[in-house]
Amino acid sequence: MVRIVGTSIKDAFQLLRGSWLNIIGVVVLAYVIKLVFETLPVQGTVQVRMEPLTIANTNNLLSLALAAAVNSVLFFIIIDYITKTAHTMRRRFWSACAYPFKQWSLLYKGTAVFFMTYLLLDVVGTLFMYGGILGLFGNMMALQAGGAMLLAFYAGIFTLLIWILLGISQVGYILYEYPEKSLLKSIRESFTMMKGYRLSLLGLFVLAVISILAGALLFIIGAIVMIVVYEVVRLAFYQELKRRKRREEWHSKVNAGA
Repeated sequence: MVRIVGTSIKDAFQLLRGSWLNIIGVVVLAYVIKLVFETLPVQGTVQVRMEPLTIANTNNLLSLALAAAVNSVLFFIIIDYITKTAHTMRRRFWSACAYPFKQWSLLYKGTAVFFMTYLLLDVVGTLFMYGGILGLFGNMMALQAGGAMLLAFYAGIFTLLIWILLGISQVGYILYEYPEKSLLKSIRESFTMMKGYRLSLLGLFVLAVISILAGALLFIIGAIVMIVVYEVVRLAFYQELKRRKRREEWHSKVNAGA
């Protein structure tokens, strides 16, 4: 786990070398747009609700769909800009802005992926809240018939949803690189790539949250820098997964030939 995360961080700083200010500018612009459209999770895109049925509420689903549409376009712009920075310095900003619209299929595929992710996060947040409450009253519930089973049920569903979220985490990057791929094939490929690396990505998420919070406590600029680093590290993580997958396929062919 530590090795792939460390490699991803190292590769991310290689991508940032000489382009810190440019990449920070693009990422900050994207996050400002999210603030304006209120599509950041902290603004309520993904809300923790005490009423489970409100997750399927029409207004909530429309809010998630809008957030998914806006954030998917911004995601592809950020990834395209960072990727082009490693190869060219000319007109990459306008080229990155146009990329999701040139590849029109990304507009609905990206929206679908982000909608799925936000919906799962909504359910995870609600389960986390209920699980926390059940945990607080665990001793009391343990005295009641089925109390422990209910807690185990919540824990099992929560774990399954996290497993699915981590499994689909690479779909956006796959679609960016191969826009012609179908959504189902991209999801299958993402699950394949994430075999054995879910804990690594989960650890990276936890590290990112801690770093961003620490940066916010020290200076706001620190949080901004950590958000930029996180975006680049996630891209580097995908690229490292891809390299490892290709190495595994090559070794399989060599061993099969032998």
